[in-house]
Amino acid sequence: MIDLNDNASIAELARQQSLETGAKVYAVDASGKDAVYIDGALKRWAYLDDVEIIYDDADAERWEQNLHGTKH
Repeated sequence: MIDLNDNASIAELARQQSLETGAKVYAVDASGKDAVYIDGALKRWAYLDDVEIIYDDADAERWEQNLHGTKH
């Protein structure tokens, strides 16, 4: 039986379902943050004015650098 409180297990199940179906599967990542799996790849998601934004960690890092002027 799967422990539904184990984020890592839930994340792996979502990843597998996404791989098998080719669909977006919303879940959490291993650390419990909101995530979406697309073709088995982990992405982040958010809504901005009713528009769904899907991004990955590399995008978030670039945005952080641009927004906070830490890009060199």
